[in-house]
Amino acid sequence: MSSLKKAPVYVFRLTHELAFWWASLGVALFFIVLLGASTVYPLIHGRSWNASVSFEFDQIWDLGWLVVGAIALPIATIAVHEGIHGLAFKWFGGNPRYGVGVKYLLPYAYATAPGQKFSRNAFLAILLAPLVVINSGSAILMVLFPQLSWLVWVIALNTSGAIGDLWLATIACRYPASVSIEDSQEGFAIYAPHEVARRLLTRSPRRSATLRHLANLAGLAVAMFVLLNLLSVLLLIPLDLFGVPTFQVAIGFWTLFHWVREEDGFGLFFSPLAAGGLSVVLAWVVFSVRYGLKRKL
Repeated sequence: MSSLKKAPVYVFRLTHELAFWWASLGVALFFIVLLGASTVYPLIHGRSWNASVSFEFDQIWDLGWLVVGAIALPIATIAVHEGIHGLAFKWFGGNPRYGVGVKYLLPYAYATAPGQKFSRNAFLAILLAPLVVINSGSAILMVLFPQLSWLVWVIALNTSGAIGDLWLATIACRYPASVSIEDSQEGFAIYAPHEVARRLLTRSPRRSATLRHLANLAGLAVAMFVLLNLLSVLLLIPLDLFGVPTFQVAIGFWTLFHWVREEDGFGLFFSPLAAGGLSVVLAWVVFSVRYGLKRKL
């Protein structure tokens, strides 16, 4: 410890802009995984993985089961994810702490070991352990047992939630293996030996206008996606109350929204992949119009 500088050569802290980037990229990763699953799963098992989500009800109260499932799976995935972080901390001699919080209106869970330093390679292993363990374990189970295709949702959620881990890992990889990293609840600090500390003191790169535009576009796409999916679920009650007959809204071969009404109940079918694609298109149109109007002014 005595060979380390008292002041860190780099301190990472989560900012409002970076939280926005993480949320946007996390949603993008979610859909990339779903797209990959819909392509790879048929090659392995000779049958398609249905990327659409369907809900069928005999009574409107059955919607409660949907809410429980939609909440329970992400919570369970997050809990296992943070638990693996904690086990990795312990493996490398740390004493982890767990918790939840809200930062810039975004809820998050964490496993951290404040005040404890780890080698760069150990810190990388701690960051990436949940992504590797959960995704590889789920993939192996799906290969062995085709009926467990629902694990695709676990992989998608886990990959999306690991966007912060991947981001921090790319930062840590910029420094040599000789550095030590101190973890904290909302970031980390990098300490370097005296002989290499001076050359590690580099200026942070300035973000280009192109990256800012991409961030705005990604944010619009995320907002559009949330609105489309919320609208699909919120339409259940009025469509049933007013006795709306069966209809569907499709984009090419993808069914975006399919309402089915029968004598013994009703059902709602919608595709997250189709909603994601439509969200990107709508976001691009809105962004282009806004950007064009600003240039004219």
